Amino acid sequence: MADGQRFLMIQATEQPQSAPLTQINVVLNWFEELRRRVPPPQ
Repeated sequence: MADGQRFLMIQATEQPQSAPLTQINVVLNWFEELRRRVPPPQ
């Protein structure tokens, strides 16, 4: 979204085209997780 609060990423998989989609991952509070893992620039 333009406000930077949400985004969507589509990732290709190695599954055959006949295989149905069986999983969706929803990540909440991803920015806070990123802040914890990546130190701020000095």
